[in-house]
Amino acid sequence: MPDHTPHEVAVVVQPGVLPFDVAAVEQVFSPLGEPGGTYRVRVCGDQVGPLTGTASYGMQLVHDLAVLRDAGTIMLAGVADPTSGVSPKIAAALRSASARGARIVGIGTGVFALGQSGLLAGRRVTTHWRYSDLLRRTFPSVRVDATALFVEDGRLFTSAGLAGGIDLYLELVRRDHGVMAATTAARYAVLSPPRSGDQTQLVDRPVPVRSYAGLAAVRAWMLDHLGEPLTLDLLATKACLSRRQFARVFRSETGVSPWQWLLAERLREACRLLETTDHPVEYVAQRCGFATAASFRMHLRRETGMNPSAYRASFGTTTAVAS
Repeated sequence: MPDHTPHEVAVVVQPGVLPFDVAAVEQVFSPLGEPGGTYRVRVCGDQVGPLTGTASYGMQLVHDLAVLRDAGTIMLAGVADPTSGVSPKIAAALRSASARGARIVGIGTGVFALGQSGLLAGRRVTTHWRYSDLLRRTFPSVRVDATALFVEDGRLFTSAGLAGGIDLYLELVRRDHGVMAATTAARYAVLSPPRSGDQTQLVDRPVPVRSYAGLAAVRAWMLDHLGEPLTLDLLATKACLSRRQFARVFRSETGVSPWQWLLAERLREACRLLETTDHPVEYVAQRCGFATAASFRMHLRRETGMNPSAYRASFGTTTAVAS
């Protein structure tokens, strides 16, 4: 029989915690943990009782670090002052959880607590762009990607603040339970579909003199025509821009090139079809705009680590066709 035990998500908080970091975890994971669901979220600290957050915000903790022993995912919420340090109890609990293979997530400035716990040496991470230089100076052996929304390094995940954290949470849901579950989580939270981690943080961008309002419509049109050959000339014409203007504005609005965005959307739709239909892989590939089934298999394996048959077996809701 399938195991219906919920996946334990522990959110570790410290004095000066950023409240939205905690609320966002609850918003994404908790609806999926309703009776019969797949996650249970518990907020904890090094002791139960009142905890002071930023400004006048505070919270009453009912769980201590004992909940980390059963947690499959442990998240470090950000703090207003990332140089404030981490308690020895939290540092020891994090090292123990990492050693047993738990999934560790640093939300924004929460990455500093991971470094102070000795978990970042030689690792690739990100944080909010405002603190990236401080992170480099504080932990010289760490490879800091100051532009990524979120970064994965083995079982360690880090995000670029609150918005990047939300994208990361949806990505974790997708990996655990597939595209449809991630879409459901986004819909519950009234969020847009998740962005990939290689999309860039929007840092110090000047307000454009001219607004290209047509690009949102072009992207919607692209979603309706994923199975067709979409060229840069065609897309630029749709937007009434030159090829160079279109590519530049598209990246400024989405953080990625038109082709990166299109590939991600084609893969998202293909995964949805694998999960919810029994269409042959060749049909799914053609329907979503991949030149061949072999090309689709390559991109899917690169993105998920699985071929279509394995993906369908893991997340499908229908009887699979051999693929």
